[in-house]
Amino acid sequence: MWNWLCTFTVAEVTSIIQAGVVVIVAIPTFLGLNSWRLQVLGKKKIDLAEEALALSYELQSIIEWVRHPASFGGEGQDRDNRDQEPEARQRLNDAYYSRISRLNESKEEFARLRSLRPVFRAYFGSEAQDALMDFVIVRNQINTAVGMLINHTDEDDYPQEIINKYEDIIWDTCDAKNPDEIRKKMNDAVAKLEQVCAPVLRSR
Repeated sequence: MWNWLCTFTVAEVTSIIQAGVVVIVAIPTFLGLNSWRLQVLGKKKIDLAEEALALSYELQSIIEWVRHPASFGGEGQDRDNRDQEPEARQRLNDAYYSRISRLNESKEEFARLRSLRPVFRAYFGSEAQDALMDFVIVRNQINTAVGMLINHTDEDDYPQEIINKYEDIIWDTCDAKNPDEIRKKMNDAVAKLEQVCAPVLRSR
């Protein structure tokens, strides 16, 4: 049954043996590299979870401050065409625009969010990334509402219900009987990220 060996030269047999040794030696190396790769990916996922969750807490606080109904002296005066408005109109538009002024103070945090979102999606999926996107959606809603209020509320025929709708977006004036939709959206986004990220962080 071993007659087939006679068809090989000594050099060929030696080459086959050497190749087998290389494969045997390479297997532990491959397994080690694969284990190292999994460790690196695991650490990356932990770092992303930590960054996303911390940033969501920051953005939640920022949105709460942006929508705080009170405005203070000097806020909202960094806008175009302000000097062309009557004094009473200036004060109201300053109060509206102070929301954008506050958002502009947090450009760095939203820039971090923009950079984080695609990587976070790659590791955690599109549904988890949607929770991060909610902060962008709310920021855009505030910007749009402020623009509409400044541009249209001096029109006599502008519907009061539309004014109320936009003011509800830029100001958090909720009470027990009238829960705030924007606040709920932010709380739900944070809760979703906690649900996704907490198990990963506990695995450290």
